[in-house]
Amino acid sequence: WPVYLFGLEGHWSLEPGGEDPIAGGYEAGDLPKPETVAEFGKDATVVVIDSGFEPTSVALDQNGAVLLSETKRVHGTFVEQLISMVAPDATVEYEEAPVLSNDDAGTLDEDERLLTDDLAVAGALRKAAAGSPTVVNMSLGTYACEDGNGPVPPKATEDALRDLTATGVKVVAAGGNDQIDQDETAVAEPAFFPAKFPAEGEVEPKVLGIGLVDPQGSYVMWNDGSRVASPRNPGWQNTAPGDALVAGHLNGSPGLVWSGASFATADYSAMVGACPNELDTPRDLTYADIPGLVYRVESATAAGTFELKASTASGCPSEP
Repeated sequence: WPVYLFGLEGHWSLEPGGEDPIAGGYEAGDLPKPETVAEFGKDATVVVIDSGFEPTSVALDQNGAVLLSETKRVHGTFVEQLISMVAPDATVEYEEAPVLSNDDAGTLDEDERLLTDDLAVAGALRKAAAGSPTVVNMSLGTYACEDGNGPVPPKATEDALRDLTATGVKVVAAGGNDQIDQDETAVAEPAFFPAKFPAEGEVEPKVLGIGLVDPQGSYVMWNDGSRVASPRNPGWQNTAPGDALVAGHLNGSPGLVWSGASFATADYSAMVGACPNELDTPRDLTYADIPGLVYRVESATAAGTFELKASTASGCPSEP
């Protein structure tokens, strides 16, 4: 990842997106208006597990990109806003999981750091469970350590998720942005938790792992920070729109354009909350399936320029 490279080493990562967020200069009143759906998500409570919320301003570099020091703080805001755009009548809540960046880790050794992050995420999940959510959004995760017999999930998080999903709460987690196999002709299946937990079956926890598609329906991944054409990552159980999404007008922050599995996860969480019957089994969703989205595409008439589009979806997707 271009932001939190520690995610590749087994540490928890915010899944900040394959690309850094860009301030598009879009004012809220300038956005195209997507279709609205009356009372969409009114019975849902979506809890976002993240580490950055409600910026009052966002520092930008000379190219208009959000400074890396700001990204951790902005990430949760963007996720929260996407959920509210898709399901405006849902209740959206937040629990902080202060996972450590390289700078935060200080003198902690590898084991201490992994345990600290694991306990932080597990603690946020248990606080979320106390509020009786219908959906928990986890736009974060970690590549598992190996013990010689395969990947080992973070124990405290696994226990907290098992207790949570056993009550019927849906957990939706980012499935990773990175093409781990450096040979672009193949995609290795990363053991990326919690998205790695199975979506179905008798064993808890059950987690919906989400990958992303672009407006053309192509799978999107990144290789060493560079966008690559890629086959579907076999670790993705579901896919949703997560490329070039526009949000970010809370408390005067600029309209941002951002891509990543984090944001496909937000879209899917909103839809699971609003459409529990239609999404009671894994599904692949496109930009045509989700109301409320605003996204950026390259102009068909002027090369190198962009235009904004809005979703025309008007409710839950049809059942498969």
